[in-house]
Amino acid sequence: QIARYDRDINAFASTVTKKGEAVQFIVEGEYVEPVTWEIFAPAAIRLKEIQQRRFNVLDRMQERIRIAVQIEEDTQFLALTETTVAANTGNNPITTSAAGCSKDFMNKLSAEIMKWDLPAYAYLMNFKTYSHLRSWKRNDVDPVTQREIWQTGLVGTLWGIDLIVSRLVPNNWVYCYSEPRFTGVLPVRTDLILLPDDTPKEALIGYVGYEEIGCLLYTSDAADDMQCVDLGG
Repeated sequence: QIARYDRDINAFASTVTKKGEAVQFIVEGEYVEPVTWEIFAPAAIRLKEIQQRRFNVLDRMQERIRIAVQIEEDTQFLALTETTVAANTGNNPITTSAAGCSKDFMNKLSAEIMKWDLPAYAYLMNFKTYSHLRSWKRNDVDPVTQREIWQTGLVGTLWGIDLIVSRLVPNNWVYCYSEPRFTGVLPVRTDLILLPDDTPKEALIGYVGYEEIGCLLYTSDAADDMQCVDLGG
């Protein structure tokens, strides 16, 4: 089937045309047909290593392939988000907070999404920026949340908005997205599969992870980002 989705009428859509190429912006028409592209993730190990390891190294190698594919997916998605946000500053301006990742900062960021009658669904940040939230004092969070932070070191939601962490997000930047049904899609033409890639002459056992997907944001107003200054240096 051809990947085809409705475009929001009051905002432009953006899509990854092909991996590594410029983002395509669609401002006219009712539908968007994103191009799908391929991801390859090869890995191999010598036969003697399989015999010497004390754990199942083939399972671990396959897991590393899956991680490599997911990293490539996230890289393309973040690049699409950043390009879309930069092209949409007229509606969702990018601002900077000098007070770190504070409650006021997070509140202003989600307001940039909700002012378009879109629900704020998730914050996306890296681990270092997320650590700001764990340093919030009792004046910033209620006692139950503070106890949760002390016991687990984690904060799952803020005002009902999910907190998602990725090491691929630039430091001191926080992204906010609306619900997936208002934001975009990741069409999958070929789900992740592992193909054998052995090299008998070199005694190598190998696999290639393969996937064909697309990436589309069909509502440009459903994503925004803001920069917070790291007060800890």
